[in-house]
Amino acid sequence: PGSRPPQQHQQDNTAGGHHRRHPPISEKDLPMMVGYAVQNLKATGHIEGELDPALCRSIKALPEHQALQALEKFSSCDVSIMRNKAAYLSGILRKYER
Repeated sequence: PGSRPPQQHQQDNTAGGHHRRHPPISEKDLPMMVGYAVQNLKATGHIEGELDPALCRSIKALPEHQALQALEKFSSCDVSIMRNKAAYLSGILRKYER
């Protein structure tokens, strides 16, 4: 009787289609020009390290020209007054989602 739960668990893993969450989106999944804009933001200190998968998903969800506009707007902001750069960028992206 103890061998059934592992089999059941194994079946759930191999059945597929049960994952509600999408695979995480990373910077490499962004359009090329958007990727270049992200690299520029890293060079200027607006972004430190890798972008959060949720931010990448927000950027990727926008049409490319809007994503570039949002990143351009973020690049003109003064990072020295930001307590949380990722949250600040997220706020800018949300304005473009409307």
